Amino acid sequence: MTEEQVKLLNDFDFRVRQLIDRCDKLIVENENLKNTLALKDKEITNLEEVIGDMTSKYDNLKLAKALSLNEDETKEAKKRLSALVREIDKCIALLNE
Repeated sequence: MTEEQVKLLNDFDFRVRQLIDRCDKLIVENENLKNTLALKDKEITNLEEVIGDMTSKYDNLKLAKALSLNEDETKEAKKRLSALVREIDKCIALLNE
């Protein structure tokens, strides 16, 4: 082999080793990214569960708020209901005439 061929062969060998090293580094990086992705997926799942729980609690709170009228609101509702019943009674009386 000539000196130029030996130099080319050594250069080729060097570049192949660089490619192998780069490939090994990329394999390690890929594994790290896969692990990170798995952790993020678990975190997303946990946060979705938290959102579901919070949504359920919020809905329950809205329902409780709607059902728990304070004393003044209860009295006002009873007055309106009584007025409606009286008006209905008047209408029925008019229809019976």
